[in-house]
Amino acid sequence: MMQAFDKLGYHIEHAVFSKTECRKILKSIRAEEHRAPMIWEKGCAITNPAWAALARNDRLVDIVSELIGEHVILWGSSLLIRVPNQVHQWHDDLESANGDGFVTLWMGLEKTDPDTSLKLVPGSHRFNKLLYQLAKEKGVLRQNIDDEKIIEWSNLFQPGSDIENLDTYDGDALFIDGRLWHGSTNRSKVKKRIAVLLQYVRAGKAVRIPKFSHQRWPMEYFTSPKPPCLVIRGSSQDNENHIMPGPHATPISSKFAITTLIESLDIREDEPGHEDLKIFDLVRGPTTGLRLMECHYAVLAPGKMPHPPHIHDEEEIQMIVHGEAELIAEDAKGSNNMKRFLAKPGDFIYHPANWRHTYENMTEKPVVGIVFKWITDEYHSSETLKSTFVKCSDTLVKDREPSNNIEFDGLLKGKTGYLRTLESHMATLQPGQGYDPHIDGHDVGIIHFEGQIETLGETVNTPSFIYYSAGQKHGMKNTGDTVSKHIAFEFHGKHGDIYESQSKRRKRRLRQAITNPKIIFKHLKWRLDKILKKPGHVWAEKEQ
Repeated sequence: MMQAFDKLGYHIEHAVFSKTECRKILKSIRAEEHRAPMIWEKGCAITNPAWAALARNDRLVDIVSELIGEHVILWGSSLLIRVPNQVHQWHDDLESANGDGFVTLWMGLEKTDPDTSLKLVPGSHRFNKLLYQLAKEKGVLRQNIDDEKIIEWSNLFQPGSDIENLDTYDGDALFIDGRLWHGSTNRSKVKKRIAVLLQYVRAGKAVRIPKFSHQRWPMEYFTSPKPPCLVIRGSSQDNENHIMPGPHATPISSKFAITTLIESLDIREDEPGHEDLKIFDLVRGPTTGLRLMECHYAVLAPGKMPHPPHIHDEEEIQMIVHGEAELIAEDAKGSNNMKRFLAKPGDFIYHPANWRHTYENMTEKPVVGIVFKWITDEYHSSETLKSTFVKCSDTLVKDREPSNNIEFDGLLKGKTGYLRTLESHMATLQPGQGYDPHIDGHDVGIIHFEGQIETLGETVNTPSFIYYSAGQKHGMKNTGDTVSKHIAFEFHGKHGDIYESQSKRRKRRLRQAITNPKIIFKHLKWRLDKILKKPGHVWAEKEQ
């Protein structure tokens, strides 16, 4: 695919979305049209959650990342409507004139067929000549650039060049190099064609807004404002572009979005006191990459278990921060055959959704554990992680020779039901070491175990919890006199669902509940547990 894209300047992926999905996408975009685009007409994805969800959809981004690399930024999004007989003049994308690394996605949503699709000149991205600049040199007004002139001019650069009228339909995704000469003519007498345009760039490439009306060559660009961008996948360390977090994912229940948090894990000798379990909430809500992330730490009394083995809809990471406990999980989903793992500070276990588990304090002292639980778009994945216990306590306390670079010890990596990738590592920073501020396209949760660091302008001592939501700029530096160590978790959310607003979701679930009373009973149980603050509270919990 990459070789063909380099040669021709375009790639078509057929039937990425079904016609039904195309209708849902269009409906979701129009339902949020009251949200004004940010800065310019192509800034829709910054404010409109339907646009952001489509731009992050893995079916599209997997192909984009093959074409331009794993670090992907979105800089433009817009809806294209062409009425019968309407002509969209031949052009190339002036924003993409700054070399390679740009990919424009064009996808028809309604009334797309060979009569209404795009036309282009294969290989014209290699001409190294902006079409409007060439027209200026030829003394031709841009509105007078017709097919005959395109064939004539393209043959000056590439003999044998011709126009290709694309054979695409609703749901077919067309990926083009923005420098490619392209245009469209809606040859239908009755069809109004609607398509989406999503424009991506490799991280590190500068994007600027052209001064379209000036018509000067070489093309002039605004130095400010810069077009607002989203980090879609990977990371961005450059200061060239105006990176923004974008809208958060559709929340499961909470309306409060998570951005960043630094919280000391306040461990006290007198807790949990007379209680068996004391819970300290840290964050709960949607992020730009996850529909729900909930984090809390808890103090469990000696000899106690917070709840019987249970299951819930969220995936979960549970880590011991202070003391010792036995982490308990079934050896296979649904088996009820429970296995025990002795865990010390730094040891953790991953549980897939609906995997029975609990933990127990078998010592004579309180134990402190921290929990990450999350939900996001769910779709079929092969070879997902099963419940996995990770022994990190020995690595955490191990002395090591000083290194000139930050040392990373990989702990866990794999697909899950909700995550494209769940990744964990331990980082060891010598005094003065750190990494520059950057923006990730995924959420990061950190448990800081040793030493002193500075992040987000704050000095952080141990033990502490740090959370960076996707799209939030962050860096870190060891500002102490000793080694610092932390364990990090990266939550690369899946994006497979078509956006659905909360109001639409409520109406759909109400219709489902009318025909399935179990949904009503489950919701009432969740409400009652929440009101009573049931010990070991787990929303959407289903105990045996």
